[in-house]
Amino acid sequence: MALNFYRNWFCKLLVLTKVVFALLFLLGCNYPNKSGTNSINKNDSRLIIDSINGLYRNNDYEAAVSLCNKEIESGNTYPYYRVRRGKLYSKLNEDDLAIKDFNYIISNVSDTIYGILDSVRVNYFYTALYGRAEIFISRKEYKSAYVDLAKLYAFDSLDIHIVSSLATTCKLMGSYSQAEYLEQKAYSLDSSSFIAIVNIGFRSIKKKDFFGALYYFNKAIKIKEAKEQYAAYLGRAIVYGKMTEYDLAEKDYLKAIELSPTNADIYTYYSGLYFMQGKKDKGCELLKKAEELGGDVKHLTFYRICNP
Repeated sequence: MALNFYRNWFCKLLVLTKVVFALLFLLGCNYPNKSGTNSINKNDSRLIIDSINGLYRNNDYEAAVSLCNKEIESGNTYPYYRVRRGKLYSKLNEDDLAIKDFNYIISNVSDTIYGILDSVRVNYFYTALYGRAEIFISRKEYKSAYVDLAKLYAFDSLDIHIVSSLATTCKLMGSYSQAEYLEQKAYSLDSSSFIAIVNIGFRSIKKKDFFGALYYFNKAIKIKEAKEQYAAYLGRAIVYGKMTEYDLAEKDYLKAIELSPTNADIYTYYSGLYFMQGKKDKGCELLKKAEELGGDVKHLTFYRICNP
């Protein structure tokens, strides 16, 4: 009888245990644990970032901006979204909106608002500062660009992009000795860098070392993946023009235009090729095109010839 008593209680305990586990299972299905939720959120965030990056690579900037807006408006403070939106606005020529996003990142870099590692925050700070400098250069606000690039240079004086951009800015400001030092430094940091090679090429033109310039521009042209390869063709076209190799210069100017059809500087230099040959009408036509694209041409002697 005692055996039956214990057997009955054991069966009841077994049933009760099964009921408890069943309830726990149901609760687990309805209320996932915190670590599971975070994992899902992280995965969702990764998918959103990948989507934005994919749209950016496919030049669908407006769609990418919409995704960034959605995340920012939902209260997502991860800095990627504002930095990326700033870059997207820049691509859409919405410079004021781009600067607003970059300023937000720059001013909040030392705050704890992002809740991420300092090294990550600093990387976004660098990106925002560099993005703002690029806009300043496009607006010909060279002093403002210089200030931002000088800050970046103080943080990392061995970054080829920072050194080359600062060299270009110094040249645009008329600080040629500083530009020359930075260009040489950029080339010493990476003799295979497209920007450094092109800068050395243009410096060679200034020194009237045309064969040296040709060497550097030919070397730059071989770097097929360079985004600004038009600059190498433009430089070589200028050299050929100065060497009176007009047919070769013409070919390179046309290639530069093919690679960057809305670049006013190309048309400005291209017009000079025709003025050198005494072909005023064609030169004036190209100079007018440069002006339509926003080129600063009114101070040129040739402009006064075209507009007496």
